[in-house]
Formats: sequence, structure tokens, C-alpha cells
Amino acid sequence: MVMPSTDERHRADVRTSNDSDAVNSYNAKIKRFNGDLTAYNDCMHAYIDKANADVKIVQDKANAELKLITERANSSMKAIQDKIRQAVSDAQSTNTALAQDTAKLRKQ
Repeated sequence: MVMPSTDERHRADVRTSNDSDAVNSYNAKIKRFNGDLTAYNDCMHAYIDKANADVKIVQDKANAELKLITERANSSMKAIQDKIRQAVSDAQSTNTALAQDTAKLRKQ
């Protein structure tokens, strides 16, 4: 990409010059620079759009995996809670049976 000169003297000379070749040359450089800049902007926007699409794909995959992990963890927790409830119920049944047996033995 060719950047036009930023030399203030040059710009002043071109603006005030009656030399049409110098004016045309300067304008051509500006036009070329603007074209290059447009191409660069288009390229960068395409690159950023592609990068954003890639990030979305990664996020979607990560969210799907996180959902599966959460579902498995919740399922495991439910199974553990069910086993705890069963163990408590079994302990209460055993306690009730022991209390009844103890009461019978005391009556004898």
C-alpha cells in the first residue's frame, strides 16, 4: 500500500500548483491509497467475521458439553440421594424392629 506524502510543503505545493501533472499524480496516489484502504478494511471485516463465527462454534460446543456434564452430575446426585433415603428408611425399619424385640424381651 502506497501512502501519500504527509509533507505539508508538498501538499501546499500541489494545491497551489498550476502543474496538472503534479495534481494528477497526487490525486492518483490518494485514489490508490483509498482503494488499498478499502481492500484492507474489507479483508479485516471478513477476518473478524470468520473469527467471531469460530468463537461461536467453540462456545456452542463448550455449552453442549457443559450441559451433558451437568445432566450426568444431576443424575448421579439423584442416585446418591435415593440411596441415602433408602438407607435412612432401612435404618428406621431396623430401629423399629429392634425396639419391638426389646419391648418383648423386657415383658418376659
